[in-house]
Amino acid sequence: MRRSLLRLQILIICLGLSASLFAQPTIQWDKTIGGNNQDRLNSVQQTLDGGYILGGTSFSGVSGEKSESARGLGDYWIVKLAADGTKQWDRTFGGTGRETFYAIRQASDGSYFVAGQSYSDISGDKTDASNGAGDLWIINLAANGTTKWQKTIGTENNEFLSDMEVTPDGGLAIAAASSPIGPTGSGNNHGWFVKLSASGDLEWTRDYYVNFNTMRLAAVTLVPGGGYLLGADTSGGEDIGGAYYLIRVSAEGTTLWTKEIRGVNGGNNGNSALRSILATPDGGFLVGGLSRDQAGNDKSEDSYYGDYWVVKITANGVIEWDNTIQANDFERFAGMQLSGDGGYFLWGDTQSAIDLDKTDANSGVVNGWLVKLDVNGKQIWDKVIGSASDISFDSATDLVPTNDGGVLLAGFSDAPAGADKTESSRGANDYWIVKLAPESPLPVRLASFTARKELSSTSLSWQTTSETNSDHFEVQHSLHGKAWTNLTTIHAQGESNELNVYHYTHTTPVLGSDNLYRLKMVDADGSFTYSKIRHVKFEEEFTVSVYPNPAAETIHLKAADWSKVKGLQILNSQGKALYTSGTKPAQDISARSLKPGLYFIKVTLTDGTEATRKVAVGQ
Repeated sequence: MRRSLLRLQILIICLGLSASLFAQPTIQWDKTIGGNNQDRLNSVQQTLDGGYILGGTSFSGVSGEKSESARGLGDYWIVKLAADGTKQWDRTFGGTGRETFYAIRQASDGSYFVAGQSYSDISGDKTDASNGAGDLWIINLAANGTTKWQKTIGTENNEFLSDMEVTPDGGLAIAAASSPIGPTGSGNNHGWFVKLSASGDLEWTRDYYVNFNTMRLAAVTLVPGGGYLLGADTSGGEDIGGAYYLIRVSAEGTTLWTKEIRGVNGGNNGNSALRSILATPDGGFLVGGLSRDQAGNDKSEDSYYGDYWVVKITANGVIEWDNTIQANDFERFAGMQLSGDGGYFLWGDTQSAIDLDKTDANSGVVNGWLVKLDVNGKQIWDKVIGSASDISFDSATDLVPTNDGGVLLAGFSDAPAGADKTESSRGANDYWIVKLAPESPLPVRLASFTARKELSSTSLSWQTTSETNSDHFEVQHSLHGKAWTNLTTIHAQGESNELNVYHYTHTTPVLGSDNLYRLKMVDADGSFTYSKIRHVKFEEEFTVSVYPNPAAETIHLKAADWSKVKGLQILNSQGKALYTSGTKPAQDISARSLKPGLYFIKVTLTDGTEATRKVAVGQ
């Protein structure tokens, strides 16, 4: 949330944590589901019977968990699981061309809407020919997986489906994009919104263009009271960059209002790509996606290579708050969901090390990253879910809150068993789902945790405002965030509703390195959670010499690396500044205007630290 202060020589952070902490949820089970080729899970929902329905694109034949042969160059693969993750049935759908699956939703009658893009003519399971290069292909399945009806919808353009929702009348609202093709086509997308009836009849479509080169509808959600809120990606090249773009429409598709939400584009590396919209219990919405933009306009914090960016708005589109969840390398945002306590789960994948808002280390190259926010957008905890492979990748795609208060995380992985992954891949990428248990409150309310450099030691202190059945604190230290050493164990109060203050001094931090510290707060029953990480960097001593002393006409200053000196001031004995340098201070200062006496030279370094030297000026 806050910009990195890693490079400061002295770092003091004190963040009030007003909400009760929760222990990070434990993994109850995980399942690897796949065949002998590529299988990429894209969408998951919990079903009315308490199980799960999974949908993705498969290139596998009969093998592993896949019971039906491949149809073409990629097929829809639907898998139904029981509540414990046991497979109940699977179905493959495709023509002899190429199909790409996008989304699955269960209707109130127990049937499933299955949708994606098709390049196939009439062949295999496909009964409608495509109208253009690629069209939307929607299938309605009975609860047991048998086909009820199917529909191909498209124009002479290339259509891409992004998101869909079941409507109050039992139909389907589809957010998509349409892109011109052929020798005269520009190739630039425009938004395409499609409404189907419960029986698959096309009721209406709406096209959306804005003053940008490209627009793609990326998300749709139902608005309480009727209508829809659409979210779009927009971009206009290097100078304009991308932004979140919202379109509020009525139940009939009439545009009611639009809103653009953007940061400051830093050239062609900057953009924001909307991926998800949630209707919130207060009648507003949470908008989320990935951003590389800098702070400015509607964005309150800088992004780095790519960060989660969520924006809370009212029912009328007024921004209430935003939060950039920062890490030091590239992240990919997959989606978000409401948590049972009114907060939010954010899910994606990451290749970042511990830094900024990321407090949990990767076990492999690219792993899933789950972040929990409270109702006001404040980060509560984050958790890496992944395999341990150095050459394989775990890709996050979807998540869904579960009936028991937990959450099911979805993605695909080609990794062998290791870390959080208990089964090796069947072929290449396979569906991978992870079921997390409900969060359990940790009865410690942490008011602050600070780390301060004091001479050659680190002084750590923390305060709790209430403790119930707490057992102890473990003070942990690391240099890179992967391996942690327990420095000491300090007994907790156990039961207290008063302010309690704890201290520990680390007398042997590593010089010339970032020293990382965290608290492991352990309850009497063994449950625990971690505090945020605090960084203190110990540089080799930086010295500034002043000569001659006493000085007559010129004061000379010397340092091993003068580029680290940001500014100079000469102060009299009352602390009044008599001389202030510019941004490039000289090492020689004239003393002719100074009266004989004692003076102080204050040196400010580029990392923000200061040093003071005495100098006498004579006749």
